[in-house]
Amino acid sequence: MGHEEGFFSGLEKKAVPPGVRGASRARAAAGLIAVGICMVVLACLHCATTPSVISEGGVVTVTAEDNGATVEMAVGDILQIELMWTPSTVYRWRFDVLDEAYLELIEEGIRQISTEKLEGAPVLSVWRLRAEQAGETLIRMAYDRPWEGGDKPVKWFWVNVRIRPHGR
Repeated sequence: MGHEEGFFSGLEKKAVPPGVRGASRARAAAGLIAVGICMVVLACLHCATTPSVISEGGVVTVTAEDNGATVEMAVGDILQIELMWTPSTVYRWRFDVLDEAYLELIEEGIRQISTEKLEGAPVLSVWRLRAEQAGETLIRMAYDRPWEGGDKPVKWFWVNVRIRPHGR
């Protein structure tokens, strides 16, 4: 099958001035490259932007769904972290990275999720931290068995925290 048959067989044939075919192909290739670059840039921007959780009324609550998010709050605000775990598995959430110059742990506890007290049922661990000074810090938590050390957690939870001066 020659170039004149197949896909192009129904098209009207026109004379093409010398050199135009190469230029057209070059423009088409440049256009495709430009479209490809735009798609890559948009994909990178989508991946690079993490959802923000903004403090309202002095308390901001983050859960497992907020993993990787950026939290925005003011000095004096409270950050509440709520993560589910199952005590019967003997895995626990613990702070792997916490800079207490920025966030002071003021309270931690466990809340039942189910109204029925079922043995082995999941519970919610709750930590409350107060923003102490303006700046940016990271909280990273590991879900592991404490006696195994911190080398191989089965899950990670982390949030980036931006703390602005009080009243801004």
